[in-house]
Amino acid sequence: AGTSTINFVFDRYISTKAELRETTMRNYKYMYDRFIRGGFGKKKIAAVKYSDVLQFYQHLLKEKEMQINTLETIHTVLHPTFQLAVRDNIIRVNPSDGVMAQIKKQPGKNHGVRHALTVEQQRAFIRYIDESPTFYHWASFFKFLLGTGCRIGEAIGIRWEDIDFENRECIVFGKGDKERKVYFDARAKIHLQNYLRSRTDEDPALFVTLLKPYNRLNISGVEIRLRELGRKLNIPKVHPHKFRRTLATRAIDK
Repeated sequence: AGTSTINFVFDRYISTKAELRETTMRNYKYMYDRFIRGGFGKKKIAAVKYSDVLQFYQHLLKEKEMQINTLETIHTVLHPTFQLAVRDNIIRVNPSDGVMAQIKKQPGKNHGVRHALTVEQQRAFIRYIDESPTFYHWASFFKFLLGTGCRIGEAIGIRWEDIDFENRECIVFGKGDKERKVYFDARAKIHLQNYLRSRTDEDPALFVTLLKPYNRLNISGVEIRLRELGRKLNIPKVHPHKFRRTLATRAIDK
């Protein structure tokens, strides 16, 4: 047990989570493999201290330019991994306890007031993705985020069968796999129908990648594209939660 790595315990932990939806399971595995398995995950779990986890999270925020919401997903898979090691008597305490609370106390680009897109920025954003040959494929997805206020994890988990075009609503699964309905307007309905008609694959996911094998979108990929768009349009701090804030602000303005 003393030689077990974080990777070993995570693989055991995730194999026990039969209650998770397929999309949630896939997202957890992707995030772990993308950011943890090749480096931090190779550490012997018994040797990991609170300060190691804190430094790792800070590295993701600063060096990888990770958003705080994405870091919370990382924590969602790491914390229970360490907790399983506690229950299996591999370690005595969970070294990730209190780390996110400490992270959120620290000032930085991921903290403070969350700003919405201005009306001018929103128009420029939509115009650019509509006209750009590079980002045109993303238009339906980003318009869906702006129009529904979905969290990014909720949006990428939607399947074709979850969409009810007649009532302009769809089922999403939020934090803790809690089911809820979101609604979209007539314009979003047209964009979605056109997007689905253009698809040549049979993947059940509502939103997939541009190139074969047309896999379901993932959080990291979306955040990378948003940062690229932000730089091209000179819009600071463009991230998925900014879309939720924008929808809420427009609703208040009305």
